[in-house]
Amino acid sequence: MPDFIPLPEGTSLSFHWGESENFQISAPRINVFGKLIAPPQGTTEDYGFTIGLMDQKFLVKFNWYETVAGNVTFGYPGFLFETDRRIVRYNTQEERDAAGYQGPPDFYKQLTNWEIVDGASSASGQNVEQSGPNFSLTDTQSTASEGMEVDLIYNPTDNWRISLNVSQQQATTSNIAPSTIDYLEYRLDEWTNPSNPASSLIADESDQPVNVRVYDTLLNALNSSLAREGQLVGELREWRANLVSNYRFDSDSALGGWSVGGAFRWEDDKAVGYPITLQTVDGQQLALPDLSNPYRDDPIERVDMWVGYQTKIMDGKVD
Repeated sequence: MPDFIPLPEGTSLSFHWGESENFQISAPRINVFGKLIAPPQGTTEDYGFTIGLMDQKFLVKFNWYETVAGNVTFGYPGFLFETDRRIVRYNTQEERDAAGYQGPPDFYKQLTNWEIVDGASSASGQNVEQSGPNFSLTDTQSTASEGMEVDLIYNPTDNWRISLNVSQQQATTSNIAPSTIDYLEYRLDEWTNPSNPASSLIADESDQPVNVRVYDTLLNALNSSLAREGQLVGELREWRANLVSNYRFDSDSALGGWSVGGAFRWEDDKAVGYPITLQTVDGQQLALPDLSNPYRDDPIERVDMWVGYQTKIMDGKVD
């Protein structure tokens, strides 16, 4: 603090603020449209203040922060591409032609060198072979987290230190799977439209039609992820607290060099699952998680205790 702002004797006050940008070096990634994805990157802002009392025997630090990250990897759901491969394996060429089946869009076939080959041991006698691309094919999402921390440090004596840390963190996700959503615009008609004969083609060994199987293997899970957009991440333990005490004996006492301490650590409960309820989305009943009523585990409590000894070795060269 500037000298012209008076503070009580033995008291100090300081402020801090910082901004940072970072990016993660990763292997080249492209989306299903063949577009190169920029590396994951983010920004962080933190600010707060520290108060010192009793000639620095007692310190309190408050800190708030916010972190935003973009282009975070969100893997493509496996059946986003497997669904069409299964249609080829479980339906003959004649059956697919009769249903007017078109298959994946040309840009995807070219990107992955899609080729239907004969002589496979599948039900249709055909299979799909693909090669490439020489990049990781993936989707993305954005994340944001914010929170606060309070650190209290008290030194009753030169040998005794007590500290308490309390923190809160909340996180959300956004812009989930944008290229997956765009790709589905090319496929949902053949997969889910009852008036399109291709949606009645067989999708697995149980003879389930595509318009049923695609919900079980792909759309229900994807819609569950999309339903969490903008919602607090329930799987994150929001509150944490750590109380630590350590005492170091005087060097000229009988226990000189020894120290003893202990800690109590507590973590909030978190969501471990969600009840599944039937919800109507675009006129279709989907089995989606009820995010407002999560199943939660118990808070975590831990107790630590330790004994330490410090002395000089190697003729006092190493402490």
